[in-house]
Amino acid sequence: MTENEMIREELITLAQNQKLNSQKFDNLDQKMENMERRMRGELVEQEEQIANRVDDKINKITIQMQKERDEDNTTV
Repeated sequence: MTENEMIREELITLAQNQKLNSQKFDNLDQKMENMERRMRGELVEQEEQIANRVDDKINKITIQMQKERDEDNTTV
């Protein structure tokens, strides 16, 4: 095998390794994007749950306040 052939084979191997490394980075980028989407979805869901709990508590407090007002009005 001549020196040129050895160099050519080495270049081919390096090009293949470069291609594989690029594919690995692309796969990692895709995984990161998927993870970010999933996390955003979970955050939105948590925010909605918190908002629902807050609304529920506000409604309960409003009902309690109305009951107390009604009781005050009937005792007067």
